[in-house]
Amino acid sequence: MGAISARLDETRSTLAMPDALLLQALTGGVTASGVTINADTALTLSAVYNAVAIIAGTVGALPLHLFRKLEPRGRERAMDHPVENLLAIEPDAEVPPYYFWETLLGHVLLRGNGYAQIMRDGGSMPTALHIFDPRRVQPIRTEQLQLLYEIKDSRGQVIAKLPPDQIIHIRGLGFDGLVGYPVIWNARESMGVGKAAEIYGAALFGNSATPSGILSHPAKLRKEGRDNLRKAWDEMHAGPGKAHRTAVLEEGMTWTAVGMEPKDSQFLQTRKFQIAEIARWFNLPVHKLKDLDRATNNNIEAENRSFIDDSIMPWLIRITQEVRLKLINKPERKIYFAEHILDARLRGDTGARYAAYASARQWGILSINEIRDKENMNPIPEGGDVYLQPLNMQPATDEPPEPPAKPEPPPPDDDEPERTNRAAAVAALRPVLADALGRMLRKETKAVRRAAENRERLSEEFYAEHQAYVCAAIGPVLDSAAAILGQDEGWAHRQALDLAVEHVARSLSDLRTMLLDDLYCSWETQRAEMQAIAWLGRLAGESNG
Repeated sequence: MGAISARLDETRSTLAMPDALLLQALTGGVTASGVTINADTALTLSAVYNAVAIIAGTVGALPLHLFRKLEPRGRERAMDHPVENLLAIEPDAEVPPYYFWETLLGHVLLRGNGYAQIMRDGGSMPTALHIFDPRRVQPIRTEQLQLLYEIKDSRGQVIAKLPPDQIIHIRGLGFDGLVGYPVIWNARESMGVGKAAEIYGAALFGNSATPSGILSHPAKLRKEGRDNLRKAWDEMHAGPGKAHRTAVLEEGMTWTAVGMEPKDSQFLQTRKFQIAEIARWFNLPVHKLKDLDRATNNNIEAENRSFIDDSIMPWLIRITQEVRLKLINKPERKIYFAEHILDARLRGDTGARYAAYASARQWGILSINEIRDKENMNPIPEGGDVYLQPLNMQPATDEPPEPPAKPEPPPPDDDEPERTNRAAAVAALRPVLADALGRMLRKETKAVRRAAENRERLSEEFYAEHQAYVCAAIGPVLDSAAAILGQDEGWAHRQALDLAVEHVARSLSDLRTMLLDDLYCSWETQRAEMQAIAWLGRLAGESNG
């Protein structure tokens, strides 16, 4: 317990004002469906376990750092500050940061509150964070309205009362600002239905997937005879390994089935609905609980963004505000602040990232080395930190430049007929190039149809190899164009590679933004022809220029 050593007076929960532990002890957490739901039993439901794991794991995986504000603007990592070490490297000598924050969030999600003791040195600077079992911590207010945290031992005896500046307290949604609601307690009826359906399904298959029934005997049986008959019947027919055995009824006995069939009780629909119900309780997109019935490539990216904005961000704000209040000294709060780094979670696919990088580089927002740093690459020693500026842009406060003098008309171009002939010859290659592109697009269409809704995986695996096929398919056409335009073989190879990269980027963009029916229509009818016209026109123009 570190600083906790003195045994202090105990404040007991009463029937008039019961705490959460007493309330659960009195009711047992029994739901209307007849099953007990508490933080432990709820975790045996796969949807609840997955919900807690995905939220706590995501928060734990996000890097949390301390930053220092710079003048007049900007910020930098406060690597020399002790709080940075607590947040990002070693919150506890026994616990790494990921496990610390994952465990703390798991406590909040299951029990409404997560607690950690703040250990400080002689100068009141925080040196370590020790996680508490939330069942042994009780926030209280004294008669003077002072907030204290009672720490209890395994017997429920209060052994210390700590002030708020010695406790990190992450709360869930609450009513008094003191403690958070346990989601499990509020959702116990919904989870009870799911658990009851699970138990029902297990019992159903344990009885050979047949409903229970009644054995009738024409004579009156004593209790011992009834028990023996029931035991003999169960030994013969109960259990999945005893299905489809032939029953032999003697002495005029009859069998009457009772109970509902699974289809009558909508067993599968009930179990499926509970996934969405639990997702609502934890404020999660349902696809995060592995229910992908309505997930498509068009909406999955928006749902993932919603997961960060709506499901994760509220927890991150709770953590950073608690860190600011409890770990950063008051005089330092104007200079230092804690923040999670979300870049890793918001990364798009390769095509989307590189398109965003190209735009940011062009407009001078990012340098080459900043882009390489985001992609975990080493910096370029020379010129990597240079920011570009478009030549046609200027500050809004500057006077517009004088318009350039009207140029003299160019002299007559004796080579114009020859360039026109070359352009016509290149244009004649259009059917051949369109045919090559059409073959590639038909191959892509088949791959998309096979992948069905799993287009994210397709874009990563298929297009990593497909670019080389596109380059090889259009290579002969580019060789012919090079001969017509008087270019060498190296020019043809470079153009084929550039056009293949452009083709793949266009396909990845279509996969992210177009509906499947529209995508198939475009790829199978018009795209190859339009690309061939645009490419050949551009090549001829660049060569003539």
